[in-house]
Amino acid sequence: MSRNLFRQLLAPLASGSALLGGLFLALALLVMGRLYDASNARALGQAASALAAALPREEAELGEWAARVARDSGLRVTVIAADGSVVADSFSAAPILENHAGRSEVAAALAGRVATAKRRSATVGRQLLYAAAPIRPYAGRSAAGAGGGALRVASDLPALESRLGLSRWALLLGAAAICLAAIVAAFFLSRRIASPISRLSAAASAYAASPGSAGPARGALPSFSSGLARGPEELLALARSLEAMARELAGEIEEAGTVARERAAILDAMGEAVLALDGEERILIANPAAAALFGFKSADEMLGRPLLAATRSTELEAVLSAASSDASPHETELALYSRGEAWYQVFAAPFPSRSG
Repeated sequence: MSRNLFRQLLAPLASGSALLGGLFLALALLVMGRLYDASNARALGQAASALAAALPREEAELGEWAARVARDSGLRVTVIAADGSVVADSFSAAPILENHAGRSEVAAALAGRVATAKRRSATVGRQLLYAAAPIRPYAGRSAAGAGGGALRVASDLPALESRLGLSRWALLLGAAAICLAAIVAAFFLSRRIASPISRLSAAASAYAASPGSAGPARGALPSFSSGLARGPEELLALARSLEAMARELAGEIEEAGTVARERAAILDAMGEAVLALDGEERILIANPAAAALFGFKSADEMLGRPLLAATRSTELEAVLSAASSDASPHETELALYSRGEAWYQVFAAPFPSRSG
């Protein structure tokens, strides 16, 4: 998994934008579909009520009237008596159709209300949207029940749904455009956040990787705040804090270097031989007097060597080991034979070091 800050910011922002866009699209399609269904149902109910008011008074005219209305409107028209029997139908012969009193929209219309329903028609074999409205009693028929009968119209549901195709595509394209805009905004936002942090990180890494110490020999101190003038205030404050720390560190390193040079000058000027050892009795520091005493051309040749290998004196090693083991100074006289036999005053004392 990438640990790049820009990618870590962009991935959730882009994914969240796409998810929100998808949820918006799904919700919009659902709401649009329900509004469209409600609008169709209301319009079909109004058409049923209008046709019920224009129904011929004579039953003999109903079949021809229903067929003519169906041709002009594209709707299926059914006239139903108060007992639920079909009087006329624009699609099938009325006598062969079953009683419709049990259909929900018809039952509501017979009770005096306009009602709609959606279901698959057993007659035409398609999904239809139905709307039924109550009608007045007409001659030649029993008028049992409220309203005396019902007029029902039906529209092909797939044909109605197909009219939503263009709107759905427009909504889909709009949602895609919104998602794309959100992803682009997430891209620039992620880059705006990550870019100054990346510059700050790069400056810190370059500063840490530069050779030498953070003193004047290293050159000018880095400007961590460069390029962050328009960045977040918190990052600018962090950059300035890093610059202050770099200045303080440079001063401390310069001071330590000065002290080290002074100590080296003192050691070089001393006539006494001076050795400093680590916890494994390897030589860390030696001055020119020590190098001359033990036959080395320079003090640097002694550095890193074991004490015994450099001095060839088991007595000297024993004194230093004793001082290290009981953590107390030891002073004694012993003979060294590096330049013939000579006696020397030896002083050994432990001191804390990085290696212990």
